[in-house]
Formats: sequence, C-alpha cells, structure tokens
Amino acid sequence: MRLSWTGAAMALALAAGACTTILGKFSAEGGGGASGTTTTTATTSGPGGSGGDPNDPCAKCSPHATCDKSAAKPCSCNSGFAGDGQTCTDIDECAQSPCTDPNAFCKNTLGSFACVCKPGFAGDGTMCAQQWVEDDVLQGHFFGNTTSYVGGNVQEILFANGSMGADRFIFSYYPGMKQLSSVQLMPAGSNDFCNCGFTAAPVLALVVPFEFGNYAQRFFDGIWQPLQGYTTAYMRGEGAGVMLDADALVIGGRDYATNLNQASIVSYDTKAAAFAIDKYPKYIWGTVSSAGAVTVGSRVYVFGGTVNGNERNRAAVFDNSTKTWTKLPDIPTQLGRTDAAAMLAMPPQLFASDGQKVWHYDPGAAAWDASGFPFPDGGQHWRMVTAAGKVWALGDYADGVHIVRLNAF
Repeated sequence: MRLSWTGAAMALALAAGACTTILGKFSAEGGGGASGTTTTTATTSGPGGSGGDPNDPCAKCSPHATCDKSAAKPCSCNSGFAGDGQTCTDIDECAQSPCTDPNAFCKNTLGSFACVCKPGFAGDGTMCAQQWVEDDVLQGHFFGNTTSYVGGNVQEILFANGSMGADRFIFSYYPGMKQLSSVQLMPAGSNDFCNCGFTAAPVLALVVPFEFGNYAQRFFDGIWQPLQGYTTAYMRGEGAGVMLDADALVIGGRDYATNLNQASIVSYDTKAAAFAIDKYPKYIWGTVSSAGAVTVGSRVYVFGGTVNGNERNRAAVFDNSTKTWTKLPDIPTQLGRTDAAAMLAMPPQLFASDGQKVWHYDPGAAAWDASGFPFPDGGQHWRMVTAAGKVWALGDYADGVHIVRLNAF
C-alpha cells in the first residue's frame, strides 16, 4: 500500500505569449526506484518559438521555470530546480539525505524526491514498520507441495498438511500464549485433511473446530466426532468454510452427486445440530470453488476461487442483516485458490492471497490496492488466516512451518 503527499501540480497560463509551467512536488511512498539528476535546457514553446513573437521574453524560459514579464530577469526556475531560468537543472535532494527513517531510502524525482520504505517494510516513507513479524516455528513439520488447510477463530489457528503419509499432522496454535499443540488426526480410514477425494473446509467456531469434506466432524473432548445427518446431499469439496453467528457455512464447492461446482451454500446450525442447503441465498457471481471467505461482524466476504469455470478475480460480500449479496470490485489479479483474512481494526481491512502475494481491500474506499505485497523472503507454500482479530500467515522454511503476523501494510 502506498501513502503519498504531493504538492498541487499547477499550470500557470499567463497573458498572451506566456509559458506553461508545472510546479515541483514532494511525495513519500512505499516502493522502488533510483536516484538521478535531470537537466532541462531552454525551449521556445511559447509564441516566440514556433511561429510566435520572437521578442516575447517568456519564449526563452525553461519548461521548469516561471515567467514574470515585469521582472528584470523574467525567467526563474521553479522549486526543485536550479539555474538561470532559461536552463533549469533538477536538484538531487537525496544528496542531502532527507529521509530519516533507517528503514527507508531516498528516490530522486523531477523537481522533488520521495522517501521509500525498504523491501520488507511498509509505511508512508517517513515512518516504516516491519511488514511481517515472526511469532513461532513448528520445527520439523512441513506443508510441502500438497494442499494444506488453515482455519482460525478468536483464539486459535488450526492447520494441517495434505499428506496421507507418516508426515501427516494437524496442529493448533494459540497466538496469545504462543502455544503449539498437536491435534489428533482424523479417525482411522478418514481421508479428510488430505490431498485426496473432496478437499475439506475447516471451520472454527468459538471454541470448537469443524471440518466438512468427505466427512463432517467436530473436534471435541480431544477426539473428532462425526456430525449426524451429513448425507451426500450436503457433501461438498473445495468449498469456502466460515462461521456466521451459530452457523458453519460451506460456500459453493464441488457437489458429490454431480461432481460440478455449485453456487449454493451448505449450512450447519451448531445449536440445532442440523444441516440445510437453502437457508442462505446463492453466491451472487455464480458457481464457485476454492474461494476464500472471512466473517466481519454480520458480513461474509468471499474472494477469488474459480467462478463459473474460468473467472478467478471475483469478490463479493454477504450481509446477514439483509440476507443479500453485493458484488465488489474485481481483485487486480487472477488468484484461483484463495485465502481470505481480515484485520479487525476500525474500520476493518480485508486481504486476499493465492500463496504468492497478498492483496489489500479497503471496504471504506471500496477499492483494492493495485500492486499487492509479498510474504516474507525465504518461505513458500504460504497460507493466510484470521485469528484473534489479526492476520497471520504460515509457510514452509528449511526448518519447519513458520508462523508470522501481519504488522504493517
């Protein structure tokens, strides 16, 4: 995300024969660039040049100068330039080291300069903060190339790799206590939380994890317990799992009977212990699979996934108070399998990721950040999740799964 301050870009149109000038400006931003110096020589763009009045004193002014016909020397260089007014040279402000934050560098621009946060840091250039902060490491365990699973709630992150081999694992992590705990694997013969069959959707209620895929189960009293009433009519794979009030939702996904992606939503009422398929209206964009979903209050945001077979940049929000869907601006890139997360600040900020980069959506401005930002260097197979009101990411390093927190963007 880039924040910038710029002075007004002003065009001064003087009386007949006047020059046109653009004043210098200052900006501070996050990004890249290089420093340099630009020299502009006098031009004859006014009437005294191409077919104009040769006696017009403004005709000899640099494009980076202001003309005052009443002055003894009518041409004077604009702010950010040096010279006699007919020749104006860009001043390299970076030579004076104006950027004071140690995590920023200076980028010279024509007539001005910018303070830019270094890679791995975010801010407005005058203040830069570390973008991701490491919280813990699960030594010796890895997501690998198989599909991995991550879910979160107000206190816990539940994550698993997609292996069916001896390296298979399910762990929970409590950020407030920095506590990693092994969770019992699926019951013998179960192939959920694996890269096989229907890809399961983890859904974390307040204190109880659920999973919906080939089976529907909850983790309670230290064991996985099957949910009654989970027939093939409700069975979905690659759905977007999320909690909304007391209901666990699986949005879209691949249907068991037809093996086709769906727009409908399977819900499980955790209080009544009952499944339904028509309690909520269908996803507004059409059929969807492998999307990311996150709840903010009474709203569910759904990002990315594969929509209608070939669209991978769609976004929408469901408002439970009105029971309506609203289409949001398209994500600036094609994501495919997507994670969604929210930083529950005031106002909340939303994020979508395909495991390579993170894209920020500001619901107040109803706009996406056009450039996105990366995960920490050195990691791979990244997954993103909301837990304890913050955004977390988990990725493979040489020594295991690293758990990092989004600190600035």
